Amino acid sequence: MTSVSQTLVEFPIVTKDTFGADVNPDHLQVSVSGPQSVSASLKKKDGKTFVSFYATVTGDYTVRVTNHGENIQNSPMTVNVKVKQPGDESKIHEPPAPTRSATSTKNPVRFEVEAKDHEGNSITGTDLQVSISGPEKIEGCKVEATPGKFLFTFETTVLDGTFTVDVKYRGQPIYRSPFTITLNKATGPGNANEVARLRD
Repeated sequence: MTSVSQTLVEFPIVTKDTFGADVNPDHLQVSVSGPQSVSASLKKKDGKTFVSFYATVTGDYTVRVTNHGENIQNSPMTVNVKVKQPGDESKIHEPPAPTRSATSTKNPVRFEVEAKDHEGNSITGTDLQVSISGPEKIEGCKVEATPGKFLFTFETTVLDGTFTVDVKYRGQPIYRSPFTITLNKATGPGNANEVARLRD
């Protein structure tokens, strides 16, 4: 009788939503699709949450982790499983790479907002505090003042994803802050700035 070799696939996940906010691991659901049907589970160890499943077929598996039906940070992700032979180390410890579209080149994202404080009064100058959360850590954001507007520019390798931009003036959110910026990969690498959309 031929034995079937099983590989234990197990890796930690980041328990945050796409805006960077913490989520309750007890509310998460996991599903896996790939060359075979597998039953995946979420386990807690050493203060971390792990995806865990067994595979008997080599190939790429797509792992989706959701919180109340919405993808969490880095979901979906693809893990390449190579089924081990008996006697080999049979566990995958490293987290897989997220499947979101990205390049190694940073592309500019630009958007404009009205230069008003939270009470609707006009703001002059660029003495603003800007913080950006999303699928990638953003280092720095350029702010330019135009008549009645602020032009913001930051760079990211992400081509398809959502960022939240929190802008404050003298410690208070400016008019309509925080802002949600959705990038769409439709126009391809190098054009992320052309497909940024500012949503209310």
